[in-house]
Order: sequence, then structure tokens, then C-alpha cells
Amino acid sequence: MSQEQLRHEILELVSQFATEKYKQIEFKAGETIIPPSGKVLGEKELQFMVDASLDGWLTAGRYNEQFGNSIGSYVGVKHVLTTNSGSSANLLALSILTNPLFEDKIERGSSIITPAVTWATTVSPIVNVGCEPLFVDVDLDTLCINTDLLEDAISEKTSCIMPVHLMGHPCDTKKISKLALEKTKCKDLSNLFTGPTAVALSKDAISSAKILTKFSKENNNLKILGGIMGKDVLDVAGVAKVATLPTLEEARAKIVGILRSPAQKITSILLAPASKIAILALEKSKK
Repeated sequence: MSQEQLRHEILELVSQFATEKYKQIEFKAGETIIPPSGKVLGEKELQFMVDASLDGWLTAGRYNEQFGNSIGSYVGVKHVLTTNSGSSANLLALSILTNPLFEDKIERGSSIITPAVTWATTVSPIVNVGCEPLFVDVDLDTLCINTDLLEDAISEKTSCIMPVHLMGHPCDTKKISKLALEKTKCKDLSNLFTGPTAVALSKDAISSAKILTKFSKENNNLKILGGIMGKDVLDVAGVAKVATLPTLEEARAKIVGILRSPAQKITSILLAPASKIAILALEKSKK
């Protein structure tokens, strides 16, 4: 038999195994065991796992590539990088936020707030990047970070809040986000945090506005709520207006283009009658 024939036969056996393993069992009170947690697996999931193992790719193989492409299509991005676990994702996120090449980075030695009830892999990345974990007690009903205690825990040394959604209970991200914004120049945006909200930061506000405006037009999952430029809070129309301005790179290109223009063009402008230049300036101002 060929490899493909053997693979097909193996996957058929997996299907039979799944039918037997996951067949419905009559529930009998006091007898049937109810596990406190578990995985939702069936025939297809087992077949995919075995199929990937037969490929010899136990990490980033063809299924991972298909998954990345599907996620990318859904959110409207070209590139998707997956990690092997949420633990690795925590370390990757903090490694980026503490990158010494960034101007507004999280400084080594600063304090990162996280709940007292969490996993070691929430705390270990904090230590790995040279920061200090500061534990805040949890709400006894949800076991998530107690937001009533959070405000008093924030100090000048605090650089980040790292909440944990525990056992199906989501944190009060609305309140956490507002508390975090209070200590930043973006505090006037706190009223926009009324649901799942993300913040995009950029040294070039115009580029950021252009990218997000274009992305929101192509993807219904992103809605622009507003923005801030310097000390000015922008509404949706304000962000859209900023997106029409030339970026720093575009402005530089125009200046270089002018400087590279033939000398006679520049000379002709300089020698033009003042009345013509004035008329031209007036027309531009009207536009």
C-alpha cells in the first residue's frame, strides 16, 4: 500500500475510534461522572491531529498555515504569526513592549500589576523582561482581579496592568482600561471605552489614521470611535480628516521633488510678476 492509502486507512480507523469514544452515554444521577473541565473534541479534531502527526509537523505545519490564512482573511491582514501557547504569547508581547529600540517602551525595573490568582506563565514573562510583578487580590465571585483595589495599587512605578480572564470569567476590561488611561496623555478618550476597544499608537498620527481608516472601510469588524492628536480629542470625522493629510514621508517626497525640479522652473517662478504669484496664492487659498 502507498503512503496515501495507508494515511486514508488510518484516518478511517480514527473515525471509528471517535464514534466509539464520544458516543452519547445516558446520564444517571449519582453515577455518571461530570468532569470539572474538559476539551470539546470529535471525529474531525482527532483526524486533523493524527493527520498533522503523520506529516511529521507537530508545530507550524500546513494546518497552522491554513489557520493563519483564515484568521488573516477574517480580520483583513496579510500576515499572521501564531504562537504555540498563551504563555509564549505573554512573553512575546512583553518582549515587544520592553524593546529598547522603542521610545515609549516599558522600562526595566518598573512594576507590572497582575492578579494574585493566575498562572506561573503570567508572572515569569514579567520577571524575564526585567520588571517586577505587583499582585492585586481578586474578586471572590469571579477570581478575576479586583478592580476596586486596582486604583490604589497604581503608582509612579507602574508601567503596565496585565489582567487575566480566569475560568470563563472575563475581567472588567472597561474599568481597567479607564484606570490605565487616567495615567496617560490619552485620558480624555476614556469615555470611548464602552465595549471591546483597542488603541493604536504611532509617532506619525497621520499614517496611523490613514491605515486604520482604510482598514475599517475594508473590514466591518473594525469601527473607528475617535482619536487624540497632541491634546486635541478627535471624533470619527476628525480622524477621517486627518487621514486625508499627507504623511511625513509624502511631504518629504514632495519637497525632494521640488528641489530636484529643473532650475529654469524655479527661476521662472522667482521671476514671475508679483501680481501673478499673488493671484495664484489667492486661488489656492480659496480652494
